[in-house]
Amino acid sequence: MDDFNIKYPEYFETIQDENEFFYKGFINDIEVFYKGETYVLNFFSLSRIEQEFKSILEFGGLCFFERNLIIVKDITRDTIYNSIKYIVNTFGDLKHNFINLSEQSKNNPCK
Repeated sequence: MDDFNIKYPEYFETIQDENEFFYKGFINDIEVFYKGETYVLNFFSLSRIEQEFKSILEFGGLCFFERNLIIVKDITRDTIYNSIKYIVNTFGDLKHNFINLSEQSKNNPCK
C-alpha cells in the first residue's frame, strides 16, 4: 500500500478528459498528499517540453521552467501514479525535490 494520495483536478475526472490530456502532453495542479504535506505537481511529456521550448526559442526566449515539474513519457493516470511512486520509493520523500503548499504560501510575496 502506498503512503501518498493523489487528487486530480476536477477537469481530469473522465476518460475523455484523460485522452485529451494524453494528446496535449501536460497537466497541472495534481495534488499529492504525503507525510502530512500537500504538493501541487505539474506533469509534461517530453514531446510537449520539446514543443514548448522550440516555441520559446522562436520568440527569443532563453529557457523553459515550471514549478514542481515532472517530465514523463505520457500523461495518463498510470504514468502519473507510477512516477510519484518511483520518486517516493527512490528518495523516500517529496520535500527535497518539490515545494509543498505551506512553503509556497510562506514564500509568496503577494500573500
